[in-house]
Amino acid sequence: MEQIIRFLSADGEVFFYKTHSGAELDLLFIRNAKRFGFEFKYMDAPRPTKSMHVVVQDLTLEKLWVIYPGELRYPIAEKIEVIPISSIGEIVTGIGT
Repeated sequence: MEQIIRFLSADGEVFFYKTHSGAELDLLFIRNAKRFGFEFKYMDAPRPTKSMHVVVQDLTLEKLWVIYPGELRYPIAEKIEVIPISSIGEIVTGIGT
C-alpha cells in the first residue's frame, strides 16, 4: 500500500475513508475529479462485501480494485474488480488518464 500511495500522491490525492456505519475503503485516490478505490485482501478468492458496494455508491467511484496475492483477475460486481498484486503497476500507471 505504501508504494501505491507514493506513486499516486505525486499526481493526485490519496485518502482513507470510513463511514460512521462502518463501511471503509483502504485507499481512495482522486485525480482529475475522478475517484478510484483500492481494497487489500489476504485471501484466495475475494468476494464483494456490503462495504464495497456502499463505498462505490457513496463516493461515486469510477472503479474499485481489490488487490490480493492470487494470480487471477476477475470482476466481482459492477465497477469492482479483483486483481493480483502483480498487476498493480499496470493499474496505477493507467489510472485517471
